[in-house]
Amino acid sequence: MKLNRVNSPRHQQGVVLIIMFTILIIAGMALVISGLNQGSSRLKNQRQTSEALAKAKATLLSRAIYLGYKDNNDPGYYSLPCPDRSVNPIAEGGADSSCGGAHATTIGRLPWRSLGLPPIFDGNGECLWYVLAGNHNNSKINNNNTLFNRDTNGQLEIRNIANQILAGDQPENRAIAAIIAPGDAIPGQSRNALSSGVDHCGGNYNASNYLDTANGINNATPSAVANAVTKLVTTHKPEESFNDQIIWITRQELADAFTERATYPDKNGRTFNDKIDNLMVGVAACLKTYADADPQGLHRLPWAAPIALNNYSQERDYDDQSNTHFGRLPYSTAASRIDSGGNLLSELFLGCITPNSEIENYHRNWKDHLFYVVAGSHTPDQTPPPNCSTGNCLTANGNSGQQYAAIILFAERRVSGNTRNAPQPSSDTDTKRLLSSYLEGVNATNFPDAGGSGDYQTTGGTGFNDRLYCISSSDLIMGNPMINRCP
Repeated sequence: MKLNRVNSPRHQQGVVLIIMFTILIIAGMALVISGLNQGSSRLKNQRQTSEALAKAKATLLSRAIYLGYKDNNDPGYYSLPCPDRSVNPIAEGGADSSCGGAHATTIGRLPWRSLGLPPIFDGNGECLWYVLAGNHNNSKINNNNTLFNRDTNGQLEIRNIANQILAGDQPENRAIAAIIAPGDAIPGQSRNALSSGVDHCGGNYNASNYLDTANGINNATPSAVANAVTKLVTTHKPEESFNDQIIWITRQELADAFTERATYPDKNGRTFNDKIDNLMVGVAACLKTYADADPQGLHRLPWAAPIALNNYSQERDYDDQSNTHFGRLPYSTAASRIDSGGNLLSELFLGCITPNSEIENYHRNWKDHLFYVVAGSHTPDQTPPPNCSTGNCLTANGNSGQQYAAIILFAERRVSGNTRNAPQPSSDTDTKRLLSSYLEGVNATNFPDAGGSGDYQTTGGTGFNDRLYCISSSDLIMGNPMINRCP
C-alpha cells in the first residue's frame, strides 16, 4: 500500500522563500531595466539638447558673418538678430525688427526662421529661447549713438547652479548672447498654446512659463535698463525644480570670427582693411573740406577732442577742446570755431560724408579707434599763413624732410593684454580713457604733443599695429590731394 507523502512545515516554508526570492529578483530586474531605460532616455534627451544648443550657436555666428559681408550698406561689424518675441506682426520663428530700448537686453525665442533653419528643439521637445545683449543687436548697429566693434563688451553674466561665474568675471568676458534650452515645465509653469500662430513650437511667448529661477536669478526677466548687466543661471544636471541649460556667445568669439573673415574680400572684392583705408581717406578728405571752408584762406584745421569722454558711443561727445593738438578725432568743432574768430565750421563732417554711406557707418562704429594730431602751424588760432619750416609741423619715422599738417591714426586690435572698457555700466572701470589702450610706441608717448611738432611712427616690432595717414600742407592747398598712408 502506497502512503501519501505529507510535506513538512519546514519544506513548505522553503518553497515560499524561493518563490518570494524569485519575485524579488524579477522585481529588481524590472527596476534595473526601467532605470536603464530611463537613464538611456535621459542621455538621449541630453544629447539632443546639447546638439540643439551647439547648432543654434554656430548658426548665429555664421549668419552674423554672412550678413556682415552680404549687405550692400556694410555696417562695419557683425551683429546678431533680435529674438522672436511674438507672432504678431512677424510670423513664428522670425526675428523682431526692433529689440526694444537702445542698449537694453531683450529675450524671446530663437528666431530659427530668420536664421534659415527649421525649428530647433531641445531633448524635451521645446523650442529654444534666446537672450541678446542690447548693445549687440542688428536693429541698433547704425544708430548715431552706437559704438559697435570688436571691443564692445557683452551685458550677460552667466553663473552655474553653485553660483560660480562661468562668463563675466571681467567686463570683457561677459556674454553677448545666450541660447537657453528650457526643458520640461516645472511646477507653476503653464505652456498652453496660443490660439493661433504657433504651429511649429506650440506653447506661448511668456518667458516665465519656460525659464526658471535659482539663486535669486530669474532667467525670464533680463534687465530692461540700458547698459545694465543681466545675470543668467545654468545647470548641466536638470532637476525637477530647475532645468535651464545655457550656451553662450562671448565678445571674443564674435571678434575672432570677424578677424578671420575680415581677411577675405567681400562680394565687391574689398577686405575690412580696404574699408578702414577708405574710412581714413574719407576723414582726410573731410579735413581738407574743413580747411577749404576757412574764409581767410589759411587752411586751418580743428583742435582734437579729449581722450577721455563722458560717453564713447555718442558722436556729439567727441567735442574738440581748445589747445588740444593730440586726441580723438573730433565730431563737434565749436571750440575751433570760437578760437578762429568764428571763421571755421562748427562740425568736422558737415557736407563731406554721404548719409548712411559705408564711410559714415564705419565712422559710427569705429570712432573710438580714430585719433588725430594737428600741427602747430595749422591750428584754429593761427593768423599767419601755414609755414612748416619753423618746426611747428609733424613728421613720421624721423624724416624731417617731409612735414605734415595733420596725422590721422587708427588703432588696430588690442595688444599686450590691454582692455578698452567703457564705464557702461558705471561700475566698470573706464580703460578707454588711456591712450596706451589703443596706440603703441611713440604714438602713445608723444601725447599730449603740446606744440604739435611730434615725430610719429608707422612701423614697429611685435605688438605694433597702428595705422597712420599723413596730410601735408600741400595736400590741403591742392585741389585734388593724393592722400595715402604715411611713408
